[in-house]
Amino acid sequence: MSSIHFNADDLSLLSNADILRRKKQIQDKLYYLLDFVRQDITSSIKSNSISLEGKNFNEPKISRGENYSELPYLVLDYPSKFEEDNIFACRTMFLWGCFFSSTIHLQGQYLDRNRQQIKTIAQKLIGTPVYISCGESPWKYSYEPDNYLPLTETSIDQINRNSFIKISQKIELDDYSKVREIASKFYLPFLEELSY
Repeated sequence: MSSIHFNADDLSLLSNADILRRKKQIQDKLYYLLDFVRQDITSSIKSNSISLEGKNFNEPKISRGENYSELPYLVLDYPSKFEEDNIFACRTMFLWGCFFSSTIHLQGQYLDRNRQQIKTIAQKLIGTPVYISCGESPWKYSYEPDNYLPLTETSIDQINRNSFIKISQKIELDDYSKVREIASKFYLPFLEELSY
C-alpha cells in the first residue's frame, strides 16, 4: 500500500477547524440570500398578475452540494418543473469561488411550444451580459466557450437547433447585493410570455 503524505499546506488546513466553521456560516448566509430571491420572485409574480396555480410547478427548493466541478454550490429552483425529458426551470445558482447565475432552462415540450417566444425575449436581451447555451449537456453551468456564448444575433440561432436551451445571466461574486434584483427581473419576461 502506498503511503499518504501531507505537505505543510495540507497540514495547515487540516489543523484549522475555523475554515470549515467559516464556510458553514457563509453557506448559511447564501441560503438566506437565495430564500430572499425566492421571496422576490414570488412578489414579482404576484405584482405582475402571473398565475402559476394549476400548472404543476414544484415547490421552491434550495439545494446544497459539495462537488460541482469539485466546488461547493447552492441552487434555488423556482419556479420549476422537472418531468423526465420536459423541463421548465428558473435556476439561481451560487458556485463557490466563481459566480452567481440566473438561468432559464427549457427542454422537451416546454422548449418546443415556446421557441418563437424565447427568440423574441432573447432578441431584447442582446447587448446585455446574457449568455445562451451551446454545449452538449444541460447540466453544465460554467461560462466556457464550449458551453455558453454571449447572446448575439448569431448565437440566438441556438434556440432553433438544440434539444434544450438555457439563457443565463452571470453575476460576479462582488455583485452579491444585486442578485435579488437581477434574478427577479431576469425571469419575469419568461414567466409572463411563455406557455407552461
